[in-house]
Amino acid sequence: EQTAAGALPHVLLANSTLYTLGYRLLYQHIALKALAPKCVLLLRTLASVSNRRRLPNPALAVRSLRINFHSSLVTANLLRLIRRALQETRNLTDLELHFSLATGYLPTAWCLFGVSSRLERLHTSVAIDKSFASWISSPNQYLINELSLRGHCPYPVAGLNSPDAVPNLTSFRVMHVGAPLITALAKGRPIEHAAMTLFPLGDLKELDALTLASTPLKRATLLCLEEQYVETLIAEVAARFPA
Repeated sequence: EQTAAGALPHVLLANSTLYTLGYRLLYQHIALKALAPKCVLLLRTLASVSNRRRLPNPALAVRSLRINFHSSLVTANLLRLIRRALQETRNLTDLELHFSLATGYLPTAWCLFGVSSRLERLHTSVAIDKSFASWISSPNQYLINELSLRGHCPYPVAGLNSPDAVPNLTSFRVMHVGAPLITALAKGRPIEHAAMTLFPLGDLKELDALTLASTPLKRATLLCLEEQYVETLIAEVAARFPA
């Protein structure tokens, strides 16, 4: 199977007929764990709207795209390239876009502006700022049901408090944010699965925020940073979520 997949790009180059038959299979699910230069080459391919040979646009075949720049320097040119590529992948439903931890506070979410694909699953480490809140609250992103946010929230974000933002969210994961943002994500939404950090001196307000969901919680993954709750955490969870 791996041999066949490796030969597919060469088959596509044989003629236009084979390209038309095979490009959907090649581009449908992309999970790049390669070095940054290959990721950039892929993005350039997806971002290119010029087609001298009049072949189908491969970007339209992409349903799942997972790219990771965790060990790379993020520049404005890279963010522009990502934005152009995402604007072309108009049938995308599953996106993973990660940068290094050093960029977790930086304004990188603008690379999502103009992305019109209707995502169902989003995992990203862009900073959770006003730009991100504005984009994810748009009608195009109403279908998101799974959300993982590894970025930081440098200041309070109001856009996520809107009941129209991600109304179908059933599962979310956050790492570096506290109760205010968890409240914004959970309140009135059908959250069944949640993963988050319980911060020191937080008085378990993160758990209280989860009780605002519109459906009973089924599963929780908790990273506890406060030693005083080691013996009582299970009881605290059970008291809030009897189901």
